[in-house]
Amino acid sequence: YKTVKIGNQCWFAENLRYPGNGCLSNISDTTAPHNACRMHTASLGTGTYLSWTEPQVTYQFEAAMNFSPVQGGQGVCPSGWHIPTDTEWRELEGYIDSTYDANASVWNTIGWGVDTGEKLKSATHWDGTDEYGFNALPIGDRLADDNVRNIGDGATFWTSTFTNIDSIRVRRLYTVNQNTFYSYYVGYGGNSIRCIVNQ
Repeated sequence: YKTVKIGNQCWFAENLRYPGNGCLSNISDTTAPHNACRMHTASLGTGTYLSWTEPQVTYQFEAAMNFSPVQGGQGVCPSGWHIPTDTEWRELEGYIDSTYDANASVWNTIGWGVDTGEKLKSATHWDGTDEYGFNALPIGDRLADDNVRNIGDGATFWTSTFTNIDSIRVRRLYTVNQNTFYSYYVGYGGNSIRCIVNQ
């Protein structure tokens, strides 16, 4: 995988696409354990930006965490890497935003920052500037019934920060919106993973 150093952090510069933990054979539904993953491509979407060609993987939360949810845990990331926490995402956003640092109170609101999303989104396959090489793609996300949404216009990334298995922090990026959004997501949703190196 390509990697990129942003501030004091080292991130994957592409989405994790590892189905080798058996998650592809698991059933995707709303019943725990939420341990399925699915491959999908731009051809499944109807959104604005569909030029990316490499098949992507979306993971339910327990599949992302390799069936052992632990905040800051390795999950399905390679050895030496882990699923980023909410705090690690905040550090990234605070570093790249042109107005607010990681300690600003704005990060406690739903629409975060001024231009974090613009700087994280791909300049080739989305409407961003990709100023730091993060190269976020609009691969959308997947619902429990295996239907997909926002392909070509959105991306949702898991964090490993959760209140319970059906209340997990995520980061979202959308077409046109130049900031980032956070929300709590249910564990049976299928989202992307960006690994971050252990420090």
